[in-house]
Amino acid sequence: EDGRWRVADGVLEAGRRGGRLRFWQELDGAFTLEFRVRIATGDGLARVIVGEQGGKGVAVVWHGPDAAGTPGDVACPIAVGEWVAARLELAGDRVVVQVGEESREKQVVRGVGGGLLLEAEGGGVAFDDVAVAVPRRTAGQWFHGFDRREPDWWREGGAWIDHGGISCALASSWVSLLAPEGRGML
Repeated sequence: EDGRWRVADGVLEAGRRGGRLRFWQELDGAFTLEFRVRIATGDGLARVIVGEQGGKGVAVVWHGPDAAGTPGDVACPIAVGEWVAARLELAGDRVVVQVGEESREKQVVRGVGGGLLLEAEGGGVAFDDVAVAVPRRTAGQWFHGFDRREPDWWREGGAWIDHGGISCALASSWVSLLAPEGRGML
């Protein structure tokens, strides 16, 4: 949304003035976000906002010794210059954040927002290996990653190919996923 971001050697790096990056899809239900984060300076701050609408939501902040989030944020101080593995799970009325061996939990009030934002303040904030996982089925939630409802059958065993098409009168675009084994991630 703003700031200057670049991808260097597969790492998403924010510019010197920071910035904000929005995930392309609204996530209204449960999901898990896993990534690695690094701040290069003591005033660096990496923020993830979940359940966002209009710039507000549940904020989780990874920060150096000279930076801090705002009151109400889930704060996770981290060492400067080191990659830190992080996991954030939003389910029901709770957000659970795990940084290394430490875990933090906060009860949250869910509104109508489903935005997911990555933000950077200060210098040298970087994200790597970012993965968003949404359960296909939970109580009261279905998730369909493409423009139409996914089939009700599960892919098990053997090789399979999943074609999720997006088409209109002007153009046609196909996303193909070949998953001979494992979870089959895009």
